[in-house]
Amino acid sequence: MYRDLVGKDVITFTSDKNYIPFAKILVNSIQKNSPNVEIVGRFVNCKDEDLNCFDNVSIISDKKELSTVRNLKTKEGLYAIDKEDLVLENKTAVKPLRLFYSELIAYCSNIKFDTLKRLLKCKVESVIYLDVDSIVRGEMDKLFADLKEHDFCFFKDKPYSEQLDTKRLIDEDFLYHGGLIGVNNNKNTQDIIKWACSVVNADIFDWDVDERIITGFLELSKSIKNIDKKYKDEDLERGSIIWSGSGNTKFTHDRYIEECKKYGDL
Repeated sequence: MYRDLVGKDVITFTSDKNYIPFAKILVNSIQKNSPNVEIVGRFVNCKDEDLNCFDNVSIISDKKELSTVRNLKTKEGLYAIDKEDLVLENKTAVKPLRLFYSELIAYCSNIKFDTLKRLLKCKVESVIYLDVDSIVRGEMDKLFADLKEHDFCFFKDKPYSEQLDTKRLIDEDFLYHGGLIGVNNNKNTQDIIKWACSVVNADIFDWDVDERIITGFLELSKSIKNIDKKYKDEDLERGSIIWSGSGNTKFTHDRYIEECKKYGDL
């Protein structure tokens, strides 16, 4: 149920039951370090009692029936083929991903555009989607202020093919990470997010459909801010505002796990 979000700055995320420990850490980190921001969590196939701990969070309870069988590949095949991905020294109680994806996993990754569409209809001022394994370590006011001068904000990175030995998104000249999407609420962004929803919903179980379409935003908006790495830091630098637990980081990296302990348990 939503509280009144009209004219508010909002951070939103998606979580299934397995990732609730990360959701608690993200929420606690926002409430401690950027308390002026409203929080909306979309929880997929979670029981009501699982969500009792999320005080002062507007909750979207998503009960869509989804398979948890990990039998899906991306359109480009399998990515996680290194031996370390098969024998992961997991330092948390959260079950990590493996080679294949389930309908539930892909849906949780891609349903964020629908959440953004809902929040724009609620007349929020602006909204930033974060992956649930993010940790907010400082004030978000500056990023929200910058976002108000643009339609969208993303972190622009080198394509996956230059970062990793992978086939992932091989046709892209650069990467707009899907783990941080900022949207300023106006007529243009409402129309673009509706378009994104139509594309994503038609291929909701393709793991990469979110990042594949984001480059298309460039054709539809001339007002996109490329944000500093400190807001989408996968290298966990000390001065960064948002740390990302991308890949195996959230299960194995001591610095990330120690930071998590400030806001909850894994």
